[in-house]
Amino acid sequence: MWILKDGVKLISFYTLAIGCCFTTYVCMYVCMYVCMYVCMIKNINDYTSVILKNMNSSSKESELGSVYVSITGLRIRSNLHYPQFYRLAGAVMTQAKKSHGIIEVEARIINGIHHTLSIWESEYHMREFLLTGAHLQAMQVLKNIATGKTIGYFSNNPPKWAEVHDIWVRDGREI
Repeated sequence: MWILKDGVKLISFYTLAIGCCFTTYVCMYVCMYVCMYVCMIKNINDYTSVILKNMNSSSKESELGSVYVSITGLRIRSNLHYPQFYRLAGAVMTQAKKSHGIIEVEARIINGIHHTLSIWESEYHMREFLLTGAHLQAMQVLKNIATGKTIGYFSNNPPKWAEVHDIWVRDGREI
C-alpha cells in the first residue's frame, strides 16, 4: 500500500495491473501509472476543472477576440405558437442569466424577429449552456414553432443592438 499526499491511499497497484492484463509487463506498468495519476486527483471535479482550464485557455480565443458573442433570431411560425414560445423563452433566459461564464444576455424584437444577444467569457461556456437544461428542451421543439438563424464568433468589441439585426441577416446560419 502506498500513501500519497493529502492521505490518499492506493491499494496494491500490482493487483489491479495484473487484473487488467497479466500476460505482459507493459500493460501492468501502464495500468499502474494510470491508477497512480487518477488517485492523485482528489475527485472528479478536480479532473474536470483541469480539462476545462485547458479548453478555456485555448489560443484560438486569444487570437480571435476576448469574448464569445452569440446572436440568435427567430420568427414564430404561427400566432398559435406564441404561448409556447414565450414559455420556453422565459425559461431559457432564466437559465442563461444563471449560467457560468455569461457576461451579458438580452432579448429584443427587431423587424418581427425575436433576437437574443449573449456575450460569454468563452465559447465553451456558451456551448455548455446550449446543450443543457431549458435551452436543450427549447431546441428540441424549435423546428415546430419557429424558423431562424444564429451566429457565434469571437470579438474584442461586442456589437451594439443597432448592429445585431444586420449581422444576423448577413452572417447568420439557418437553424
